[in-house]
Amino acid sequence: MYYGLLSIAINIPILFLSCLPSVFMHAMQGGSMVITDLTNHKERASILGKVSLFYACGSVLGPGLGGYISTHYSNHLAAAVACLGSLLSVFLLVCFLPKVQKKEPHSPVPEDNSDQTAGPQFKKEECNILEDASKALSSPNKMLQVINYPGVKHLLMTKVLTGLPSSIYSVMLPIVTMNTFKYTAQQNSYWQTYVAVLMMITQGFGVGFLTKRVSDQSLFKWVTFVFIWSYLFMSLSHTVAEMLVAMAPIIIGMALLSVIINSSLTQLVPSSDTGLVLAMAMACDALVGTVAPILGGFLLKSYGHQTFGCIGFVTSTIAFATFCF
Repeated sequence: MYYGLLSIAINIPILFLSCLPSVFMHAMQGGSMVITDLTNHKERASILGKVSLFYACGSVLGPGLGGYISTHYSNHLAAAVACLGSLLSVFLLVCFLPKVQKKEPHSPVPEDNSDQTAGPQFKKEECNILEDASKALSSPNKMLQVINYPGVKHLLMTKVLTGLPSSIYSVMLPIVTMNTFKYTAQQNSYWQTYVAVLMMITQGFGVGFLTKRVSDQSLFKWVTFVFIWSYLFMSLSHTVAEMLVAMAPIIIGMALLSVIINSSLTQLVPSSDTGLVLAMAMACDALVGTVAPILGGFLLKSYGHQTFGCIGFVTSTIAFATFCF
């Protein structure tokens, strides 16, 4: 619906209306929940990284194709092509997504029961499981209980602190490159492709390699430490080349954190609460995504794009301190 409405947006009200369906656009997070249910904790981070690799492949092809279509045809046609791609994704999900992911324990059925008795018994237990899951998702007390599991609150805070400056950059950089450096839509797509390629390499190959050799705690500490100096350099950059150099460790670090934090969260809670804790992680992403455009627009208009690096320097320093003390 989002891309369909966007393809026919001819005025501001329709453009605003097209953004409303994006409240349901959580394909990557939903995929992470399915992978969490189908894997064990030892291989989870590596497999989540490989899944992200395919998302990154789409991120590489998408900006290039979208920029070409927008430049040679129209923005409406680019949105229409995206709409067709989304319909193809829905078709693939319907065909291949397992109907049941969680392996819930069932009470043993007495041997003398017939198959006719066992069938309704299993169906009744399955309904109870779904009902309990629904209650858990809608219960504030259950959410507080999950947040209070050791380490969960810290990781969610880290997700917000590291995600805020990264989201500001992802939202505002196209505006900066077009207004400050006079990039065209196609040139801007090359920037997005550069970001996607780095994420693809990191999540597809780097996550599995590092998680087998370095503990998650050490990765958190060193990634946030690298963020401090990368954002500091970003705050001092004045050319595209300097921004490209400064962005590289930030992109690689965020690609690592996004996978490892989600994987670590699922290991800190019981298997029955993995969906809920990933939903909370999505809520943190949504919070950051809501605040970032407002804060980024204000900073860009009032102080310039160098202040984005200052925000990242401060938040990364706080995140690094929380892992050290």
